[in-house]
Amino acid sequence: MTRKSRKARQKAQPAQLTLSVSGQPTVVAPTEKAKSRKRRSKAAKRSSVPSKIVQQICALTDPFCHHADGVKWWDMANGKTMAYTFRDRATLAGGATTGNGDLCVSAGMKYLYYSCVADQAANIVPSGGYATNLPSGVARYRTVGVAFRVSVVSPLLTRKGMLRIKLFSNNPALSGSIPRTTYNADYSYNIPLVDVNEPINVVLRPTAVEATQFTEPATTQPSTAFTAMLPMGWQFATVSVDGAVVSETQLEIEFIARYEFVFDESDSMQQLATATNPPNAFLSSVVAKVQDAVEPVYKGAATAFSDYIQRAAIGMASTAAANALQYAAPALMLM
Repeated sequence: MTRKSRKARQKAQPAQLTLSVSGQPTVVAPTEKAKSRKRRSKAAKRSSVPSKIVQQICALTDPFCHHADGVKWWDMANGKTMAYTFRDRATLAGGATTGNGDLCVSAGMKYLYYSCVADQAANIVPSGGYATNLPSGVARYRTVGVAFRVSVVSPLLTRKGMLRIKLFSNNPALSGSIPRTTYNADYSYNIPLVDVNEPINVVLRPTAVEATQFTEPATTQPSTAFTAMLPMGWQFATVSVDGAVVSETQLEIEFIARYEFVFDESDSMQQLATATNPPNAFLSSVVAKVQDAVEPVYKGAATAFSDYIQRAAIGMASTAAANALQYAAPALMLM
């Protein structure tokens, strides 16, 4: 057997041969976690971009990533801030009459998500916001990242109906409701509930300059109306089930939000605040490119989703670095 054919055979058979307790040879396939770690390692080796840069890009584009712990914007908008992570979980059931149910997700600090009136046929109507319990002493805050993960938890044999996820470019200033079947959304994801066999990951992305601006906690964010919603500069999401089994819990939704706080100077928490990140034009540019390139809705396991974001981060960062060197080389030769 030639060396080339031996390598091809090894590549086609990645499973490992081990001995069981009885001494019999047993083929053990690599775990999904091990394969994911191997993919990330290969991608990192091929990349010419430092791993620290890739980690920062992932932190600002994937709120579920462990690198997002303590993440801040790179703009030095304030002297000292504190990174804060909020996690929550909610369920969504089909209405008692039609099996229709809705839930809305905002990037606001006061209310991160909203329950809605059940059994609506035409419109999504909010009924109450769930407060995120802003810590005392916060003078200003801003959102760094918001994401949520949808899992279908209803019994598979009796599951029916549709799951619909829609993303809008900003908190909608509509007359108290959103059409359930609107096609004006920036992004729509529709799938039969029976076909959802993996979690669905959704990441909200910034859409305007307000996304990085600080907001005072006293600023009004209504709990039951869309008309006076703050223009947070972030996408706004709706999650709906249509024609599901009535009065039965269909979805479990996990939320995670990354914030940046500025405390009052007189508050003791200000002593724990750290300096903000200096402006980084390269990082900000690549983060924006990754957010534009990746799909905001991804069906798959958490590790697969993180790999998807990391591959995009490595690709965009490598391209941006190569372009920067290409334009810088002639200038360096003239020096």
